[in-house]
Amino acid sequence: MLNFTVLKTGNFNVSFVSADTFIIDSFNTPIPSAVEGFSCSAVGARSKPVAAFTFSPKNPQANQTVTFDGSSSYDPNGQNITVYTWDFGDNTTAANITYSHAYSNNGIYSVSLTIVTADNVTSSTVLPILVGSVPTAAFTYLPVVVVPNDEVAFNASESAGINSTIVSYLWDFGDNATFVGNNSLAVHRYSNNGVYSVNLTVVDNYGVFNSTFVQIQVGVPPVPLFSYSPTSPIVNDTVTFAATESPSITVYKWDFGEGLGVVETNSSTIIHAFYAEQNYTVTLTVYDLDGLHASYNQTIFVFSPLTVKLPDYSTQIILGVVLALFVAAIVARVARGRLRKKEAILEI
Repeated sequence: MLNFTVLKTGNFNVSFVSADTFIIDSFNTPIPSAVEGFSCSAVGARSKPVAAFTFSPKNPQANQTVTFDGSSSYDPNGQNITVYTWDFGDNTTAANITYSHAYSNNGIYSVSLTIVTADNVTSSTVLPILVGSVPTAAFTYLPVVVVPNDEVAFNASESAGINSTIVSYLWDFGDNATFVGNNSLAVHRYSNNGVYSVNLTVVDNYGVFNSTFVQIQVGVPPVPLFSYSPTSPIVNDTVTFAATESPSITVYKWDFGEGLGVVETNSSTIIHAFYAEQNYTVTLTVYDLDGLHASYNQTIFVFSPLTVKLPDYSTQIILGVVLALFVAAIVARVARGRLRKKEAILEI
């Protein structure tokens, strides 16, 4: 008998790799080495049944009835499932295709369902269930502008449990330093410039937890200013944007406000054309060698060629008319004065 293992179904040819290899038949008689191989057909083996279940409501509270339903379990070989065994993770078990259960305390429980088919094949699955509500994780820090070796004060007093009490605060400061405390305050110092992701995880008295993170910049970010020309661009005009240059700035990211994403470059200047008449908010974000970054934006109005206005001289025209009327009035008064004087001379 020749024993071998196949990895998939199908028809295969089995060949011998050495002339010294031979097969012994069922009568313990060697088969001549001239027989170099044979063919065989591998048929799929029995598949395991699939254990699956749902539960409702999805986020129950303590002492609320939860309905567990294992009817989505199945056997791909067509065998009937004869046994459903539940373990609700709180030292409670049951045996039925569906079952209702209430948890006396908030917490996270691992619920397992084990099924057995009519031909005695077993399969299991496990799902977590959250009983109660997750606490809120939030924190602030001071100073807002942090430089290396400054003491940074972190305050997680805005974190709170819902019908529970937060008993543990786990801090990861993003520079391989961590801290675990039972109150909401923590302090830390950063040795180097950089951008650090500070993560806070709060755990309540039922073991339910939640996390949040904030990116903190240590060091002084670069200054992101820019100008553009022409200052009143027309649709399809080439507009040149020029950012303030600095030796520390390594990356310039431009968002031209068109919803087309960000253009990244290592040059302080870039050209762009706008294809519609409207207001655009152009945002520049600059990054330095340490990853520190800052943003600046300006609103630019792009004109259509048909709506470009000629220079408005209305004010000058009005002033000119007023001045002309004033001069005319003076001339008229002088003329009347001369006329009266002439009339007086004639009378004499």
